[in-house]
Amino acid sequence: MKTFRILIQLCLIFGLIAGLWAVIPAVQPVSADDPTTITVCSSSSSCDYTTIQAAVNAASPGDVIEIKNGTYTSSTINISKPLTIKGESKEGVLIQAGSSNGYGLYIWLDPILDIQEDYFTIQNVTVENYNGAFYGLKISGKANVTIENVEVRNYVRSGIDLIGVEDATLENINSHDNGGVGIAVSNSQNITLSDITTSSNGWGGIGLFTNNTYYTANLSDGKTGIDGVTLTGTNSFGELNPLYMDFADSSHVIRNFTQNEFAYVVRSTAASQYIYYQKTKQSALGLINADPVTFKPTAAIQQLSDGSFHVLDTMKIQSAIDLAEAGGIIYIEPGVYTENITINKQIRLNGAGSGENSNSNTILRKNTNAAVVTLAASGTQGSPILLKDFRIEPVGVYGINVPSGTVEYVSLENIKVIGSKPANDTESEVGLKVATSASLQNITVEGSSFDQLHYGWYFAKHGDWTSGSSNVENVVVVNTTFNENSSKGIYVEKLSNATFTNVLVEDNGWNTLFFNAQWNAGIDINLKGEAGGKTYQNLIFNNLTVKNNAKGTKNGAGVMIKARDDGSTYSLYPATLTNVQINGGIFEGNERGIRFGEPEKNNAGPSNVVIQNAIIRNNTKSYTGNDGSAYGGVINYTQQQVKAENNYWGTLSWAGYGSVSGIQTMVYGNVDWQPWRDEALTQSLNIPTITYADDDNAGKAEGDLGANGGTFGYNAFATIEDALNHVAPGGTVIVGAGNYSGDIQINKAVTLTGQNRPVLDGRFWVNTNNVVIQGFEIQNGRASTGVEQSGVYISGAQNVIIRDNHLIGTWNGEETSFVGGRGILTSGNVSGLLVDGNEIEKWVSGLYLNPTSGSITVINNEIHDNWAGAGTDGQTNVTFRNNYFSDNIEGIGASSVGASFVVEENAFLDNTTAVKWYSGAQIKAERNWWAHPSGPANAGNPGGSGQPVVGSVDFIPWLCDGTDSQPSAIGFQPATGAATCTATSEATRLVFVSYPTVAYENVPFATQPVVRAEDDDGNLAVNFNGVVILYLANNPAGGALQGTLLVNAVNGVATFSGVSISKAGQNYRLAAIATSLDPAVGGLFDVLPQNADLAVSISASPNPVETGAALTYTVGVQNLGPLAASNLTLTVNLPGGVNFVNAGGTGWTCSQSAGVVTCTRFSLAATSSAPDVTITVNAPNQAGSITATASISSETLDLVAGNDQASANTLVVTIPETGGITIYLPLVKK
Repeated sequence: MKTFRILIQLCLIFGLIAGLWAVIPAVQPVSADDPTTITVCSSSSSCDYTTIQAAVNAASPGDVIEIKNGTYTSSTINISKPLTIKGESKEGVLIQAGSSNGYGLYIWLDPILDIQEDYFTIQNVTVENYNGAFYGLKISGKANVTIENVEVRNYVRSGIDLIGVEDATLENINSHDNGGVGIAVSNSQNITLSDITTSSNGWGGIGLFTNNTYYTANLSDGKTGIDGVTLTGTNSFGELNPLYMDFADSSHVIRNFTQNEFAYVVRSTAASQYIYYQKTKQSALGLINADPVTFKPTAAIQQLSDGSFHVLDTMKIQSAIDLAEAGGIIYIEPGVYTENITINKQIRLNGAGSGENSNSNTILRKNTNAAVVTLAASGTQGSPILLKDFRIEPVGVYGINVPSGTVEYVSLENIKVIGSKPANDTESEVGLKVATSASLQNITVEGSSFDQLHYGWYFAKHGDWTSGSSNVENVVVVNTTFNENSSKGIYVEKLSNATFTNVLVEDNGWNTLFFNAQWNAGIDINLKGEAGGKTYQNLIFNNLTVKNNAKGTKNGAGVMIKARDDGSTYSLYPATLTNVQINGGIFEGNERGIRFGEPEKNNAGPSNVVIQNAIIRNNTKSYTGNDGSAYGGVINYTQQQVKAENNYWGTLSWAGYGSVSGIQTMVYGNVDWQPWRDEALTQSLNIPTITYADDDNAGKAEGDLGANGGTFGYNAFATIEDALNHVAPGGTVIVGAGNYSGDIQINKAVTLTGQNRPVLDGRFWVNTNNVVIQGFEIQNGRASTGVEQSGVYISGAQNVIIRDNHLIGTWNGEETSFVGGRGILTSGNVSGLLVDGNEIEKWVSGLYLNPTSGSITVINNEIHDNWAGAGTDGQTNVTFRNNYFSDNIEGIGASSVGASFVVEENAFLDNTTAVKWYSGAQIKAERNWWAHPSGPANAGNPGGSGQPVVGSVDFIPWLCDGTDSQPSAIGFQPATGAATCTATSEATRLVFVSYPTVAYENVPFATQPVVRAEDDDGNLAVNFNGVVILYLANNPAGGALQGTLLVNAVNGVATFSGVSISKAGQNYRLAAIATSLDPAVGGLFDVLPQNADLAVSISASPNPVETGAALTYTVGVQNLGPLAASNLTLTVNLPGGVNFVNAGGTGWTCSQSAGVVTCTRFSLAATSSAPDVTITVNAPNQAGSITATASISSETLDLVAGNDQASANTLVVTIPETGGITIYLPLVKK
């Protein structure tokens, strides 16, 4: 293409110019006269001259030559003086001029002439090549040149050629079909080109040149070139190359070129002296495509408005990079670019998009087996190297490579590095590679992808052991993916101060045949050190999504983070890592979730590791072998603790239930995972101190409300076992009503509480201390290897409480049957056992206590219908108290009895044998009720007809009475101070056990006297059945004692009835006597006349009451005395500020006056209550405390005045609209 050759051999041109000097005629000195008009016609008849050269020769400087229409043929027309040449019309005046290799018209300044004003104008002519001339109009060294309305055509080189010209205007020019350019401008100044038309010119429309030979150093600053070219007006260019610049030397300049015609220029690295102007990118591409072999591979398009470069499809990006200045920007149009580029300066590279469709996206592919993009330069903090909006498809090579040195300040935006999804076991296909000795600093990656490669990232360090050597640091990655890479999404051996936010890491490490597949991962931070150690720090991962990585690999994980410092190599070149944060994100479906440290190593760190607000779930084994390392959501092989608090682990359950694995199984090593969170990450959860079990929870989904409380899957479950497993040591398990089964192991301190008596078909097996089991019905029990069938089995536990349960065994009731288990069974060193308030029935042994030196207390139980209510073997410290033993073959059977075996204040009823001693120390069984006042049937108690006692049992004394003082409560509760009996007690005295404190004349005592016979030790003399006489020992008023005054004692107790005194008086005293016994003498008491005893009470409702609201007083009146009261008057003083509404009550007549309510009644019977009086008022409008008082009186004597008055205080409050309560308290002054 001619455009890309040297436009002219300047030495030849100017040699021709020099030759013309010899043939140019001499001219006369310039005339100062007014200009003369000289005419030229093609015939001499009508004009001054017939040739233009003749007219020029004859003209004086400044003259005007008018050329009439016609054709003028001439050799070169030489013009060396200022003239104006005007054609009659451009269409009519045809100048055929030229000499071989010369010019058509040669306009120049004759240095001999003394010309003050150097002007030249040519108008309205057509100039056509003649004799093979090179140039049409050649203007050299002139100033103030005007070429107007001129057509130039068919010249070998330039149609119009200006050199060394100042202040020229070319207007309405049509230069076409020339071999070179239509218009050439060289080493000139202030040139205006307006309304230019060019077409079919070989080299182009307009050429702006610099010249090494002529008019050098022509500019004011001594430089050579062009200064000031303006292209204006309406122009038309028909060439591929409408305008271009050609610099003869790199020191030359073309400046102040003004135009609005062209938006782009084309440059070439192979022809850097040329700049080609184009209107559009497409026209620029057309120019480039004209030479696809030599020019196109080196060309680039630059936009003039901002200096940016544009690379179109089939062009080369590298050319634009090489041509751009540092800080420049390059736009790459959609298409596929097959080349390897090196970024060797601070540049911005913008594509059209990173998708896979090349019609709308920019795609880079390798040309040779080298990195597609090589980073070999650095940006700055304010102006980084930018790669944006394009796709790299590196098949078998690196996508982006940092091969050496230090590269700083790089930004990747929407860069997709998408590989071929290689299944081989090389490491050749990497998205971003940093070589072993290279460093990369201050890199930002946003909205990008590194997918389907061997490695998304690979930062090498191994072997770079020199202290202070390579590193990658200050890295920010946002909204970027590392997906489907065959080995690892991210693999780095050096990294510090890096933050990853909203990064997606999915389906990496899928190639299980990869040579190093056992370590496949989503992210592998595998830091390696240097001589003297290398410290890495501050790795932050915000809201990562890490899913389905390294599945089926031996040691794979979603995330691996380790600082290598253990082993023969790494102990010499240790790495340390501190400050790792994983904030939020989801880690799901990986072979393992997050692992710190190396399996089978002893890494010191990383240290200060925090994982919080993340979802870590379903990271479970899919590897088929059995030789992998630990599994779970977070695995820690280091010496440091990993703080993994407030994360969601895929379940609310820390212990696991059913098919749900608990959080505790999802961590390995020193991991602090408490508290944890729910799936919404809104609740912070700890091991619950209260859990709930309810069989109605079966089928519930995790997070549902539990049937009897709690949240299913966290602290509510369908089984007791699951609730037990989840409760914190020392906590409480609440079991709802329902049916449960199983052999339930209790291995932690806990309180198990049944609601509404849930039924357990099975056993509670207690293996630990401080356990409470209460509120259950326990049926049938369970047996296991080495342990008998039992309802509760306590194995060596301390401080266990079995309370308020109903234990039902399977014993069939036959004396010869020993099948049916133990209700409560102990073994080992049980101590501090309390069995309280239970009902135990239908077992071979209701309790069976094996040898222990620890204390056991059995109280308040009902133990019935068992073969043995309680069987003991080797107990040294056991107490049975306040229990009912009934309908058992043996109430208590004890062998190898220890030093402290106490049975006291129990009731034994309908047992075949109440207590049977088999061996050991004596059983101390005092103060029990043996079902008869005579005591137990025993050889040591000949008169005893109660429950049998066998063996070495100290049963004396016993309770003489089997009355239960709390019959509604379970167990046997004798009255405080209940009488005791002995088999040999001899009555020596009488004692009042029931005695009046006040009485009314002729009214039987409210408390009738009861007397018992005792021995000297205070035991009831049950064998005393003599006569007891009651009399007045002190009779101050002369009253008579009335009623049954002589009775026979029964089993030592004399009970009197209907006793009264006939006359009122003070200080009466009763006494009782019997033959040979010391009398019983009572205390002093008064006998009152028969009278009424009125009592009044008053209450207010509501209390507190809102200001102005209704307030009701309820007044009660009772007659506590033995005499009816007549003509009663009830007076109620209302508090100030209330508004009376009404008052009344059945049988009452009420009225109100001045805040006093008065109610009357005819009578009130003895020991009765009158219907209530109800008084309704409206509360005061002022808040505070108010008091109402009530009093009662009658015409009947009332000797008890203390209960005749009562008052009620009420708090009046103001309730604001907010719903709160403001309480105004009365002022109290001291």
